Amino acid sequence: LEAQVRASEVRLGQYSTAELGEQIAVMSDRWNPEHKSVRDRFLVLARRLNVI
Repeated sequence: LEAQVRASEVRLGQYSTAELGEQIAVMSDRWNPEHKSVRDRFLVLARRLNVI
């Protein structure tokens, strides 16, 4: 999962903000509760980039 998050961070630059917001919403829905800490870190990153 850590590797997936890092890969996602690398890919962030390839999306427009609208696409990125959509991706994040989909990914957040897909994540299991036990992966919450990774999901939260991803959402914090997204907020820092003003995507959501």
